[in-house]
Amino acid sequence: ESYYSVQGTTRSSSHLFLFMEESDSIKLISYEIPEGYDKKNFTYKTFKGADYDQLKCSAKFNPAFFRKSGDTWEGGSVSMFSPVLKFSLHEKFTENQLEVSESMEVNGKRTFGYDEPIIYKRIK
Repeated sequence: ESYYSVQGTTRSSSHLFLFMEESDSIKLISYEIPEGYDKKNFTYKTFKGADYDQLKCSAKFNPAFFRKSGDTWEGGSVSMFSPVLKFSLHEKFTENQLEVSESMEVNGKRTFGYDEPIIYKRIK
């Protein structure tokens, strides 16, 4: 569940992900919002759980793969949400922080994203 502000308006974005170990990598899978919820009411506070067998993998999100190099996990994916809408994800995990770069492009023109990654620092 993420909250972000753009031009004075704060929005939320809720997703359901699963991290899975797969040979020498970690695979990140995105699921569709579970039945009984929608984009407006699917939040951490309202989610009461779901049957794993009933979850549906996102048809739009290509799984992201992360590989370890030293003490760092790094990877991502590129997904075509529509024939003209491309979503790119790159993440880098260390013990002390998470770096996230996301961008959206429509017909090759960036419509969302930043030149520098968002850095989340671990508070000990």
